[in-house]
Amino acid sequence: MAKLYVFIGFVCVVLGAYWVGRHVGKTQCNMHVAEMHMESQKQVIKAMGDIDVEMAGTGVRDIRSILRERYTITE
Repeated sequence: MAKLYVFIGFVCVVLGAYWVGRHVGKTQCNMHVAEMHMESQKQVIKAMGDIDVEMAGTGVRDIRSILRERYTITE
């Protein structure tokens, strides 16, 4: 009878270790995915900032004059 209790205890320990390991693995995977998303968001925000700086340097008049110089009605 004592051997049965030891065996059941051993099975419970193994199952508990499996469950904890699975939970830790999922948590680490979620953290890795969140870090990847955060890094891609940083790149998008940086690109948007660079574009905004470039667009702030040019005005609508500049764009119109460039278009008038490059394209005419005959083209």
